[in-house]
Amino acid sequence: MDWLSAVVLNDIPANPSVGSTIYDPILGFVPKPGFAAPPYTHDPQGFRTMPPLPDDAAHTPPVLATGDSFAYGAEVPDDRTWPAYLQGLIHRRTINAGVLGYGLDQIVMRTERLVPAVQPAVTVVSFIADDVRRIEMSRLWGHEKPYFDLNGPALALRNVPVPPDPAPGSTQPLWLRAFGWSALLDVVVSRLAYDRHEWRGESARALPRGMGERLACPLMARLAKLDAPILVVAQYDLGVWGKDRWYGIEERRLSRLVLQCAAEARLATLDLFEVLDQTVRTHGLGALYGDRSTHHNAAGNRLVAESIAAELGRRRLLP
Repeated sequence: MDWLSAVVLNDIPANPSVGSTIYDPILGFVPKPGFAAPPYTHDPQGFRTMPPLPDDAAHTPPVLATGDSFAYGAEVPDDRTWPAYLQGLIHRRTINAGVLGYGLDQIVMRTERLVPAVQPAVTVVSFIADDVRRIEMSRLWGHEKPYFDLNGPALALRNVPVPPDPAPGSTQPLWLRAFGWSALLDVVVSRLAYDRHEWRGESARALPRGMGERLACPLMARLAKLDAPILVVAQYDLGVWGKDRWYGIEERRLSRLVLQCAAEARLATLDLFEVLDQTVRTHGLGALYGDRSTHHNAAGNRLVAESIAAELGRRRLLP
């Protein structure tokens, strides 16, 4: 009989990007070109497929959208992501380069890679507060990833080339292999652990807790060195309005920290909390989030796109 943590293995793959990504030695993983599995499809460059545009709009410099699963549009069809709605609002080709499961470090590195290649009119860099915690990891939900450390005041890139992902279940600690068959133990430890993916071995911590905050400003300074129009946008998951009041407070604090770092680097910023909070208070969480998801539904993504379009116009960031 195989006693290998049956309860834990039942959750693998923990990362929704498994199958939709391919290995990348610098970023760890990137979206797979040509991938198709409802509700997601990727174009030949690995970007999320976008609605068609008139021919005259296709030849203008595009808008580039980078970020994590909130930019990618987790759990909604291709044409209901906020970059897709943004494209319709501004009538300019928009590239959805979001990636499921990215940390803020990977978001910045992917933006650095794409801006010179795409030459966008403006880049919208989206993040949620949990992306700051993800900076501290060398493995996240089964995916190996790069991470930065501080060498004096400078950022030092570690874990590159990124190792191949480990086989599912192979990173479980010995005690979990011995007792992972216990559903009761799984429930108890999951509730007590700071991050259940860490104690299960699906995520590996490279830096101490809180170190991600110290790296936020140097990462925003890297974005500023691109010397291109950039709008940094703070998005929020459903948990900010959940029962855990302290979770919401911490998410707001981390979001403000990143936005302050961006502003100090002279990047344009947009905090979406107020417009989202007002909608939640007026219409409830269902107006913005899916029934069983922390991500935005189509209406939530449309509101995000409208807010970004208005901010791009207000700041005159589009030609």
